[in-house]
Amino acid sequence: MEKFIMLVLALRMILSVAKYSWTILLRIAHHKHTKVKQDFQLEPTVSILLPCYNEGPDVYESIQTILECDYPVDKFEVIATDDCSKDDSFQWIQRAAADFPGRVVARQNAHNMGKSRTLIGASHVSRSDIIIVIDSDCIFAKDTIRQLVSCFTNPKMGIVGGSVGVRNPNANTLTQVQTFVYYLAFDLWKTMENWTRSVTCVGGYLLAIRRTLFEEIEPRILARNWFGVEVVEGEDRYITHHALLLGYDTYINTEARCWTKAPERYPQFFKQQYRWRKSGIRDLFLSYKLLWKHVGTVSPNGIYYYTISPLTLLTFTLALFIAPLFNPLFFLNPITLVLTLATGAILHWVIGRSCPDQKVRNPLAFALFGFWWVINSFYLTVLCLLTFDFSDWGSRAQKRVKQPKPVLATPPLDEALVAAASAAGD
Repeated sequence: MEKFIMLVLALRMILSVAKYSWTILLRIAHHKHTKVKQDFQLEPTVSILLPCYNEGPDVYESIQTILECDYPVDKFEVIATDDCSKDDSFQWIQRAAADFPGRVVARQNAHNMGKSRTLIGASHVSRSDIIIVIDSDCIFAKDTIRQLVSCFTNPKMGIVGGSVGVRNPNANTLTQVQTFVYYLAFDLWKTMENWTRSVTCVGGYLLAIRRTLFEEIEPRILARNWFGVEVVEGEDRYITHHALLLGYDTYINTEARCWTKAPERYPQFFKQQYRWRKSGIRDLFLSYKLLWKHVGTVSPNGIYYYTISPLTLLTFTLALFIAPLFNPLFFLNPITLVLTLATGAILHWVIGRSCPDQKVRNPLAFALFGFWWVINSFYLTVLCLLTFDFSDWGSRAQKRVKQPKPVLATPPLDEALVAAASAAGD
């Protein structure tokens, strides 16, 4: 059994080293292969869908930075939808609509519907060529919209995402750890996937998609379920996956920048990571279910990231579960600790050079990231496997509201969504 554990750990290490080595090679020597052709003269109409739940004044700041982008004022709008927040979020959305007349559409769902249905409801109000999905606490750089739409020169390009930074990188040790996580997950790790235009998950913090493609995938989003239980989160990963299955390219433009507030409290952080991990594992099962559809449509690199990479992580989770039975001090292995600290030091230097605003004051925070990675790989994975039938707004959720609430959204909206879901079937 010990040999099995060492084999699994070695396999995971070899794959990780190969991945990072190729990523570094692409970044340094073959940077152009990870870039797509851009046309900054492209100016399609754009609708920015901003779903909101318990964001308070942050939603107003987000809308304000979007409207300050250097894109023709008559060619983009913000459609902000409140999903029956427990706080004063909707009042801040209404204030934005009043302060920027004609540029902000303020909506509120008839009752709590979850992020997926909130986005679909907002898309029905939009008539633009490009839909941009964002998180309600994100702030934009001046050129974010233009950087995104400039990548749609090729008709095959279906989805373009951007790079996200942390607005509060040094608020406390927890946000410092997340700064490392965000850089790795939403910037560095995307390099290899950009190489084959097959990014497996364009994050919902900043996701631009062709309207026609969004409408094609919409019935599948509404029909999502886990053995009959509706799935209301992880729509970004799901949309990206189906875009690739339909033969479109997906891409992350790291020059399209936005920033979000990282959770500063551990319960919020835990809920966020739990939601992300559950979405990833569910996507793994979807990949194997539709494996035959991937062959010939999705690039081999994309298939690897959908099937082999997460499977080795699940096997690694099993190894972590068994290892303490043979060696209780397994996690304190000196080699592991040295590698973690060395990686942290290198990553801290890279982030400081490439993203100065994300520089962490305490580079030793990466040691805590290594500790969390073990917890995330082990305990959180097991928890996700046991709770697929539970869904909410993650780090923003308090308690789902099921009672209808009279508001601005038109009554036919809910009926249309229900009808579409019924038509799509399970």
